[in-house]
Amino acid sequence: MATITLAGESLIARQQAARQPLVIRRFLFANVPGLDPTAPVDRTAAGRPSAARIVHTYDMPQENAGYVNPNQVVYSCQLGSDLGDWDFNWIGLEAEDGTLFAAAHVPLQQKRKNIPPLQVGNNVTRNFLVAFDGAKALTAITVDAKTWQHDFTVRLKGIDERERLSNRELFGRACFLDTGLLVNKVNATYVLGGGTAYVEGIRVFNSATAPIVPTSYPTTVWLDVALQRELSDVVAAWKVSFGAAMSDYTDASGVPHYCVALADISAAGVVTDRRSAEPISGALIQHFAARVGDYPNLRARATTADDVGLGNLPNAKSDDPASDSSYILATTKALRRLADGLDLGTAAGPHSLVTVNTRGQVTGGSRPTKIRDLGVTDALIPGDFGSPTAATSRFFRITSEVEPATTHWDSITAVGYHYKLVHGQNPGGPGDDRYYYVKVLARGNVGGTPVLQQIAEPYAAPNHAGKHWWRGLNDTWAPWIESLDSTRLGTSSELHTGAYPTRIPTFDILLNGLLGSASPSHIMIPSRSAGRVQFKLVQFGKTANVPSDGSINVTFPLQYASEPIVIGNMTYPTFSALRTSSFAPIGVTSTGFTVENQAIIESTSLNVGPAYWLAFGDPA
Repeated sequence: MATITLAGESLIARQQAARQPLVIRRFLFANVPGLDPTAPVDRTAAGRPSAARIVHTYDMPQENAGYVNPNQVVYSCQLGSDLGDWDFNWIGLEAEDGTLFAAAHVPLQQKRKNIPPLQVGNNVTRNFLVAFDGAKALTAITVDAKTWQHDFTVRLKGIDERERLSNRELFGRACFLDTGLLVNKVNATYVLGGGTAYVEGIRVFNSATAPIVPTSYPTTVWLDVALQRELSDVVAAWKVSFGAAMSDYTDASGVPHYCVALADISAAGVVTDRRSAEPISGALIQHFAARVGDYPNLRARATTADDVGLGNLPNAKSDDPASDSSYILATTKALRRLADGLDLGTAAGPHSLVTVNTRGQVTGGSRPTKIRDLGVTDALIPGDFGSPTAATSRFFRITSEVEPATTHWDSITAVGYHYKLVHGQNPGGPGDDRYYYVKVLARGNVGGTPVLQQIAEPYAAPNHAGKHWWRGLNDTWAPWIESLDSTRLGTSSELHTGAYPTRIPTFDILLNGLLGSASPSHIMIPSRSAGRVQFKLVQFGKTANVPSDGSINVTFPLQYASEPIVIGNMTYPTFSALRTSSFAPIGVTSTGFTVENQAIIESTSLNVGPAYWLAFGDPA
């Protein structure tokens, strides 16, 4: 019997007072020696078995709790055949705080683990129905117990029946694979061979040849097949029977039996095979697949009209175009002769391209050399140029007309060459008020968005000759970039990165800058190639006269990426001549350095002439 413990009653009261749900977390199974299953449950704390007596703890999933009505809830556990081995005679319910909520005494029961083939395991399901006022509300259980307390027997039986019917549709009433279950007579003994068969969708397998003993002669050997329960499973059961005739039947347990004939045995002992057999000795897919060989019933073996059921077609043939027989087929040679003799009615004489005789045969003409000779009149040919037509134009129109001056560059997206007259205004253009050609190129498509590129070139502008601008469109147009200006010297950054193909300064320019004034100059020296030419920045110049006991700060016109190498030379007077000396720069940084007067003669500081310097490093 089962009951709620005193601690369980107290827990109900506490949870109701606190307006908190009562949560049951686990089942406890114990083996208590000498426990009387008919005796009342000890509701005190002393009734809980010791930890050594607990043989299994089942943590209950939340979905294993359901309500029966507002005052009754049920908790369930399922112990599969993968658990064991242990015995139990006491079951308890434990709350989430460890309180023993309810307990039950049961006769000693076994829980065994499935260990094939030594031991067949068992499945155990236990339900605890708890009843008290407001049980459904206090436990906060919202699942109806009917949704999970159901019988799987019908479901499993349905699965077995669907499998049987599927096999029935595939193998028919009966199908014996190769020599499976073949009845033979060996000396004076009748034997049933091993093998596999399908009877009404049930698979029958005989592992080895076995003797059979007919009860009388003549007789028929029958195979009796059924799906029968065996412990917790359903297996194919079969037996051999003898008699003149047998039909399918249902036994006293309601199990259908299917009977098929294996063989007839005459009074003289002669065996006649009655199996419906197929020469299948391997996998079915391999058997069904087309194989190399000669198959008597294959239509591809047919060589005559009769072989394919077309006996009314003639088999004779003839090369004579004059034959009018209904039983002779004309050959291609006969058809060729017939065509050569036809008068197609084409007018004789010259046509636009060829000369044709009265039978439609081409007798003269020449291969066309121009597209207009083929009748194509809408193609561009030499001389068919669109605007602009000025002598200085470098492109001819293909896809659009001349763009109006007010057309915004963002709207010019048709692939091809465009001529845009924008003198005085240039909405969205590179920034100059002049005439432009614009070439729009399609670069691809990304996620449904066209990828375009515009290339702009000034028209009839000598002072802009050689200039180009370009920009790209993906989601939005990118800013214009000047890609070529042969009249502008490249900056150090441009020369270092190879960003623009601008004109590189010559040594004449650098030399004039060095010797002609105090202004510093620079040069970019190619240093290495990493996919493109890169440069080192060399800057040099001269300072004003360095004052006595003083210094001059030098700022690099172009900043370096890091501290460069600086060398230099300065002049100073002596009593007999003007001399030069190298100097050590002070405080060299990426932006400049300091030159200090180092000329001290006879403890007298003198004014020093200009310092000549050279710096070498990576441009910023």
